[in-house]
Amino acid sequence: MPVRDFSLQRLQELSERVRQGTAQQQQHLKQLADKLANLPSVDVLQALSAQLARLREVPVTLAHFSDASELPFRPIPIRPHDEPERYALIASDGSQILPEPDDPVPVAYTQVGCIAVARGMDDPSALTGAVHKMSWGEWRVGSELIDAASGERLTPAQLNAQRDLAERQILTEACALAVQHRVAPFALVDGTLLPFALLSSQAPDRGLLSEFIAALDALQAYGAVVCGYVDSPDSAFLVRTCALADLAPDQVSEQSVRARLDLVGAVRDRDLLALTLPPGHRTPIFTPGWRMNTPSTLKQHTVRACYVNLTSPAFPLPAIARLEVPAWCAETACVNQLCAVLLRQAQLGDLRAQGYPFVLRLVHAHVVIRRSEGQSLKRLLTRLAYRSGARVTLSPKARFKLRR
Repeated sequence: MPVRDFSLQRLQELSERVRQGTAQQQQHLKQLADKLANLPSVDVLQALSAQLARLREVPVTLAHFSDASELPFRPIPIRPHDEPERYALIASDGSQILPEPDDPVPVAYTQVGCIAVARGMDDPSALTGAVHKMSWGEWRVGSELIDAASGERLTPAQLNAQRDLAERQILTEACALAVQHRVAPFALVDGTLLPFALLSSQAPDRGLLSEFIAALDALQAYGAVVCGYVDSPDSAFLVRTCALADLAPDQVSEQSVRARLDLVGAVRDRDLLALTLPPGHRTPIFTPGWRMNTPSTLKQHTVRACYVNLTSPAFPLPAIARLEVPAWCAETACVNQLCAVLLRQAQLGDLRAQGYPFVLRLVHAHVVIRRSEGQSLKRLLTRLAYRSGARVTLSPKARFKLRR
């Protein structure tokens, strides 16, 4: 009989562990909130980061603040009057059918699309209609799924990165169209501005990275305000900065750093900011400390970020998001405009989804491929391939699963 540890006793034990962890987290949050309100100067934090960089066994990524005018740390109100009177907000998104190891016919499909909403245009339909028609899709079968460098099948991570690139490339085309209509483009992607795997890798795919940089070059040339919108972020830049900020220079060691980080455990920035960042406010701008987030790697496109609380008065559940922008979009006035645009978007549409930008909801619905649709397409393709005379066989594992 299969081993299934699903007993009520086990679930009760797990729920008690969750309760204890939540209680400890609340205690740590109060301490971290006090430290967040009293962060030291930019110079002190930079000196601490330099010392931490020397610790090889405990790699730590902190939030690097550079604008001394926004410290000490304080919530900065998002002002609706910072929203431009005339602009086009363009969002891209994508969806995929990914190959499974036991598929009789290995196949992958990627599609991306765009949605635009405009403000201040007399007749936006020509622009928004043309952007809505922009789409890109690609099927891959057989050898098209093989990585030329390794000879192995492309991994889901590789296919996801290629989809991310396609989302940014189609966004450049849409921004070019906005410029033709003489309206300033705001360009939005759902998720990180650059794939996290590229920014954190010790040996990133340089070819893929250069293509992302080329897409950002084009967006910069079109004068776009570019943003990666990370909903419910799982990072801990601020939490770790608060936990370590009051370490004296002679206290910095692998043991002391590890002990402090162990104390904060699973506390995330969004937990801390749900307590300290009021609705309709943003944090100061900072630089995430990812390994590859440097000018030598990304040139002028190093990533800056801030957190926002876009909680809607009509549906008051915490809506903490991280906005990531390239360095050339990180001036205070530009970030204030972006935040004002997104605040308006977060208060539109279905009450249950408020707090998440309306245009991202639209583009997701425009391109999404549901899992059931992907499975149906794979089954249909398998039947058609079999009828055409192609050699289609099930692996022993797949046959075993069918018998269960």
